[in-house]
Amino acid sequence: GDGGGGGGGDEGGSEGGGGRVGGSAAKWAAPQWQQALAQVGLHELWYQPGFPKSFNVHLLSYNLNILPWGARLAAGAGHDHSSERLQEFISRPELNTLDVLLLQEVFKTPLLRGLLCQQAWLRRQLSERGFVHQVVMPFRPGVLSWTDSGLVIASKLPIVDWGVQRFSRGMHIDAGAAKGILHPSCRLARG
Repeated sequence: GDGGGGGGGDEGGSEGGGGRVGGSAAKWAAPQWQQALAQVGLHELWYQPGFPKSFNVHLLSYNLNILPWGARLAAGAGHDHSSERLQEFISRPELNTLDVLLLQEVFKTPLLRGLLCQQAWLRRQLSERGFVHQVVMPFRPGVLSWTDSGLVIASKLPIVDWGVQRFSRGMHIDAGAAKGILHPSCRLARG
């Protein structure tokens, strides 16, 4: 047997001989996990022996090296041309094939209500391209912390939960960044 009774794809069990118990006809009841999947319309996730399930989520992890305004001036060569990098990144046709973006070093610039913030610009551009579910590290600017973690998660899949783990303060120019880990949980069905 397949261990699931009722056969692959049969939503209500078997009316014929598949549900007999002790010689009497009894309707087969799906296990709770199958009932839960059926309630949300995910019948295709039921396991069928011999047919392994796979889920294709296309993601990109990428370091854009976009320092906040002001830090770019202090950091020196190698941190310029950030506007060009962002423009080139956002115009890549490959973005159309991706589901989730895990971006690093896209630091927030909280000055002047974000008018100089390239992170805000990038997030608007990504939203226009279908990455409407976004998470960034919560951040409150202060004397010792003048920018966020630089992490941006943008997804076409719904982000149903997320969490953070903050690191202790770094040294030198990193001392002003609220660094840490940002981790999301996405639902595998759009909509």
